[in-house]
Amino acid sequence: TRKYLSTTHKDLSTSAWKTIQDLWKEHPKKLILCGQHQDENIVSLLSTWTKKYHIPILADIISQGHQIPEAITDTEDLFPELNKSLIPDLILNLGGHFLSKPMKNFWRKYPPKVQLVVSPRNEDIFQCLSHSIPTSSKSFLAKGLKNLKHQPKPNEITYYQNWIQKAKEFQTQKKKFLKTLNKGFLHATNLVMNALPQDSYLHLANSMSVRYACQVGLAEGQKRVQVFANRGVGGIDGCLSSAVGMALGIPDKIHSLIIGDMAFFYDRNGLWHQHIPHNLRIILLNDHGGGIFKIIASTQDLPERDEYFVTQQSLSAQNTCLDLGIEYFRSSPSSPKDISKYLLELFDPSTHPKLLEIDSLVP
Repeated sequence: TRKYLSTTHKDLSTSAWKTIQDLWKEHPKKLILCGQHQDENIVSLLSTWTKKYHIPILADIISQGHQIPEAITDTEDLFPELNKSLIPDLILNLGGHFLSKPMKNFWRKYPPKVQLVVSPRNEDIFQCLSHSIPTSSKSFLAKGLKNLKHQPKPNEITYYQNWIQKAKEFQTQKKKFLKTLNKGFLHATNLVMNALPQDSYLHLANSMSVRYACQVGLAEGQKRVQVFANRGVGGIDGCLSSAVGMALGIPDKIHSLIIGDMAFFYDRNGLWHQHIPHNLRIILLNDHGGGIFKIIASTQDLPERDEYFVTQQSLSAQNTCLDLGIEYFRSSPSSPKDISKYLLELFDPSTHPKLLEIDSLVP
């Protein structure tokens, strides 16, 4: 039965903290899930939590949780092979939605005994919400460091260490897998993610772009890269315009946008003005259609898939860049050496915005 923990002026009441305290003692296998979240202030709080209470943190790429040294960021492919002994008794759920479908399906199949959802919106993403905490993550984490009187027991520390060990093993496997790639959009995305300037902003468009980025993850040295994404029902609306607006608003940072062709051409009027920011870098993954519809189960076998869902097209961004004074580079997803060379030029300082089109029609 879903329970709503009472609040006083948006802070949890004394009785609510008593309930959380009791749940904390009762369930030794605890896990923190960090979904979409843009509040930088929770990063240091979460880092303190995991050190103080020995709780593993799983952080989505759009959560900013990758900035936490102790966070586990491989949320996309870790779950199909997750040992059942790592299933928690209690999940503390922070932030908004998660990208990883395998993770969502896993928790729906193996729900924890307790799921504490910290959100003013009361979202039940995994369909196993037991306690709703209608307050902000920042407030909850800050107050929790004072109000949770709990010393981790040996079995809790062991559980934490087992999660960390599993994450390290998976990270090693993933690195080996990524090294086997030598072409394609996933490999191209990996090259981009590794080339991002430190202390910059990364914008991820919807559909395949954000999923490629989630799958490869940020490089170990990219902890200070902040990640932003338009996530809603899953539409492509405004991905380019959002990145342009943020680059204008924060002109002292490089803003890199990884975007697919459908999202780019749908929203390219976001570039139709006299103020395209010089600090904007666009990486266009052009597979000439909505490639995700060839993958997802609901559309992949439909006879009308290519015409009405994939909506194949033969456009290039070259003329758009020529019209608008954007420095333009073009490569094939099968030419990683060219991509790497162009990425060096892409991130060089410039008085003009730049666009690298990785185009499947280029031989």
